[in-house]
Amino acid sequence: MKAVHRYTATNRTYNLTIEGVHTYYVLVGNTPILVHNDGDDGETLSRDDLSPEQLRNLKRYEKKLPAGAEPTVITRGANGAVQFEAKVPGRVPGSHANYTKTVDASGGTIGYLKTTVVPDGSVAHVKDKMTGGCP
Repeated sequence: MKAVHRYTATNRTYNLTIEGVHTYYVLVGNTPILVHNDGDDGETLSRDDLSPEQLRNLKRYEKKLPAGAEPTVITRGANGAVQFEAKVPGRVPGSHANYTKTVDASGGTIGYLKTTVVPDGSVAHVKDKMTGGCP
């Protein structure tokens, strides 16, 4: 990252819910912004709430997380989908990466993003871990 620019403005905002996922990105120009659904989806789950296939996927996910990852948060999506999210501290003090994986009811991965967040809380980079590119 070369620089951070802050902008302040008053704008009209809208609520948007995407069925099946708790967190997702919207593009503002070319900048991905992390947003959270507010509704029934997103209920926090335990490992006991997962199907055997989803639990196997969770174990693979956690095995591949970088060292120092915080405990995985599991949330409910629509149609039996679940989302795994873990925060990993970055090398720069105050920075971190969020690893967010979405898994369908049959245990298949349908989305996997790594979001790098700088100390001021802004998003520096989003990487699609399934394709290797940006979403």
